[in-house]
Amino acid sequence: MDVNRNPFAGKPGGDVVQYPVSFELKVIFNTETDENIHRRNLELVLEDSEIGYVFRKSAKSAKGGFVSITMAVNVESETRMHQLYEKLKLLPGIRFAI
Repeated sequence: MDVNRNPFAGKPGGDVVQYPVSFELKVIFNTETDENIHRRNLELVLEDSEIGYVFRKSAKSAKGGFVSITMAVNVESETRMHQLYEKLKLLPGIRFAI
């Protein structure tokens, strides 16, 4: 079994994502670090990945333990998408990205 092969490719409804793609990236961080630092770190990842972005919004969780930062992004290829998520994993305080 080839774990790198897209199991949906070539089937009706096949490719899950058509590139280039624009979507809203939401990244959840803990609030141990200032929100502005999280936002700037996220911007640096996007810039380093050569991905166009526009800040949309940020919001704290009801109990204040987490902050979500939403960016509208434009990703040109599947390779860039994978690179983006690999870099996001390295951000301090990140919980997850969707």
